[in-house]
Order: sequence, then structure tokens, then C-alpha cells
Amino acid sequence: MDDEAPPVEWGLEMPKEIGLSIQSVASGIVYNRTAKIGEPLQLPEGLGQLVLERYEPAATFQSMALGPALIGSLSKPPEPAQTITLPLKFAKFDAMRRGSVVIAVVPPKADPVKERYYTGLQVVYDPGVWVVYTGFILMLAGCVVVFFMSHQQVVVEVVDRGHGSSVLISGKTNKNQMGLQIKLQRMAERLMAAMEANVSKDAGT
Repeated sequence: MDDEAPPVEWGLEMPKEIGLSIQSVASGIVYNRTAKIGEPLQLPEGLGQLVLERYEPAATFQSMALGPALIGSLSKPPEPAQTITLPLKFAKFDAMRRGSVVIAVVPPKADPVKERYYTGLQVVYDPGVWVVYTGFILMLAGCVVVFFMSHQQVVVEVVDRGHGSSVLISGKTNKNQMGLQIKLQRMAERLMAAMEANVSKDAGT
């Protein structure tokens, strides 16, 4: 009883034909046959005659619950007929009888699943080719500004020193600090040149 077959789903009514697996102990050959309740079935290899008598939804065997099972009669003259129990959930239960044949109920085949096909439909909105191209160009321009251009800030501070003034030029950048330093130096040189030109003009007048 260790090897259990999948449970047989009989439904609300008994099927007209019941599938049986009949194995000869002597030859080891397994035969598949169908039987009807109340009708005799001749077993192969002269193993006798089987008659399925009834179906019990809650059969027992020596006070042990077996669940749904078929009750039958197996006869092989001159031996007396014997009652056999064929549980639907235990395929090898009849092997414990240690007879010349092992009988088991074959589960009915399920109806094949019908394939179903479906079609998917997706609706999208296209704003237009020029809108897409414009956005693409703006994205490229933004990448150029972020990765290839430096952000600079220049501060010019003029401090009154009584008879004169001092000018301080400073700046900061996120990249290319050497280039900004050169730029500030040139601005300081231009301021110095402009101041010297103004002083010379004032002295001439």
C-alpha cells in the first residue's frame, strides 16, 4: 500500500466501462481490459473470471478505511470463488492477496484541454516626428553643456583705500581651473593697462 495511484474522479455517476490493469504473476505481462458492473470478464492466460459486483464510496478491509473501491468476485474452477476489493487510491492493494493475478483500477483519462488563442492590441500616441527630433536635439545639447563645458563664476571686488582703490579679481569653476586662472590673469593685465592709461592721461592734462 506504499505506492499510491492518483485518485480516480468518477463524478456523480459510475462510468459505463471501467478500465482495469491485469498483471499475470507467472509471466509478468500486464493486460489492459475494460469491464462493466455485473458482467463477467474472462481474464487472459486462463487466470479465471472476474465479475465487478458493486461500487462502494467508503469501503473497508479488516476495519481499515480504503476510501472508494470496487468489490468483485474472482473465480477459477476448480478453486472456490473469492471476493476481491479494488481500491481506487491504492493501485497495488490486490498484490497483498498473493494470487496468480494482480488487478488494479485504471484512472479514467481526463478530457484534453482545448487551446485558446487571443490577440493583444496596444494603442499609442505619436506626437509627431518633429517633436521627437526637437526633444532629441535638446537632449544632445544638454549633454554637451553638462559634460564638455565648464561652469565659471568671476567676481571683481573694488575696495576704497583712501587716496586710491584696490581691485581684487577671483573666480571658481567646476573644471579646467588652469584655464580660468589664465583668464583671470589676462583680465587683471587689461585692468592694469587701462588704469595706467588713465593715470597718464590725467598727468598730461
